[in-house]
Amino acid sequence: MTEQHLIIEDYGWEVFIFYQPDKDDIDGISSVLEMVGCPEENIRKAEENMLLVNTGFTYSNYTERASVMVIGRTTSLAELWSTVDHEKGHLVQHISEAFGLDEYGEAREYLAGDIACGMYPYIRVMLCPCSYKDRP
Repeated sequence: MTEQHLIIEDYGWEVFIFYQPDKDDIDGISSVLEMVGCPEENIRKAEENMLLVNTGFTYSNYTERASVMVIGRTTSLAELWSTVDHEKGHLVQHISEAFGLDEYGEAREYLAGDIACGMYPYIRVMLCPCSYKDRP
């Protein structure tokens, strides 16, 4: 698993991102979910989701301005790209709701771009076709 701690400075928002976890990573991710105030029921649902293929999840605590994003294991580069884009979309939605950003406005799109740029160094490495020789 790869971990990333992303700060979105313009919004004072902290994001804990976990890429491609396996079963040994569940307890650590659950601890971070608990730390950001995720309800126990949601943590249990997230634990069930963590080991599914071609999926992910994003939990946000608007009051704490903190999110946890998990990008699960995928079967192809296209599925990886799709999962990242999907979960990034949820994060943009959460921050936009917390700050009352216009869903059709430029601020929301700049936020999406900032998140994409922040995630890029991690995603770039995972998009190497050689990382899929032994998947899943």
